[in-house]
Amino acid sequence: MKCLVLLTLFVVHSRIAGAQTGDDIVRAYKISLSYGQQDICLTEYRNSRYAGTYTAVFYKGKATSGNGLKRLWNRFGPGGNKEILKTKNIPSDTVRQVMNLLEKAGIATIKDCQSDSACRSIGFLDEDGVTFHIKTGTPERTCSFDAIAPLGSGPREKNPIRLQAQELLTIADKFIDLKKHHKMLMDQLSGGRFYYHAGNGYAYFGHRGNKTTN
Repeated sequence: MKCLVLLTLFVVHSRIAGAQTGDDIVRAYKISLSYGQQDICLTEYRNSRYAGTYTAVFYKGKATSGNGLKRLWNRFGPGGNKEILKTKNIPSDTVRQVMNLLEKAGIATIKDCQSDSACRSIGFLDEDGVTFHIKTGTPERTCSFDAIAPLGSGPREKNPIRLQAQELLTIADKFIDLKKHHKMLMDQLSGGRFYYHAGNGYAYFGHRGNKTTN
């Protein structure tokens, strides 16, 4: 399922970028949140063009559980769950502004939490986290952090590496309101019962026409 999501995200973002190739990219930042499988993709091209997308993954039906046969039936049987990828374009001016602020805040040089013993030793029960994918040259860098929330939505981090990650996420959330965009894409779904990944489980909701019910 993860491979399908990543492939779909790549195809969608490639279409948004038009005929641009990888060689045309000056820098690219992707912020991935495990909560709701949300992705913010921001790209700057050599022709001073900026493009960005916000994506989230939803599922229609019931979350797969139980033994292997039951999970297969829930996924592929009649009425089984269906993966739905929803995307919204981010205005180019917003992309440019956010990318410049992220650069000033040190996204290109942020350390991976796993590379620092003090950061790595901090444990969490909440499985939600954030991953920064950073392309400013070769090779690309990936830095992951568990249980990070934007400032104002969670406690201020005490570890300096985690605090920097929190500040980066806060910048993105300030200009690309994550809750607002997630709700906006939820409201675009057709009628039925849906769910998305949330922490150690799932968040369920329903649609009746254009109305969302929890």
